[in-house]
Amino acid sequence: MNENIQEALELWIDSGMAEPGRFEDAYQGYWSSFGEYLAEEIKYMQRDWPEEAVRYFDWDLYECDQLHSYTVCDAPNGGVYVFLDL
Repeated sequence: MNENIQEALELWIDSGMAEPGRFEDAYQGYWSSFGEYLAEEIKYMQRDWPEEAVRYFDWDLYECDQLHSYTVCDAPNGGVYVFLDL
C-alpha cells in the first residue's frame, strides 16, 4: 500500500468516523488545505454563474458549511487528508 494511503487510512481510523470497508469511497486525497480541495469543486460549480455572482461568493462560509460533510485530518508533515462523510 502506498505510504500516503497507509497514513491516510490510519488517520481516518483514528478519527473515529471510519466505517469498515468505506475507506476507498470516502478518501478524497491529500491536499495542502481543505480550501484547496474545495477550490476544484467551487470552480466546477461556478462555471455557469454570472461574473457578479462569482465575485460575491463567500469562500470562507462555503468552506465552513462543507466541514459538516467531510472529515479533514491533518497530515503529520503538513497538509490534510480529506474524507467524504458517507
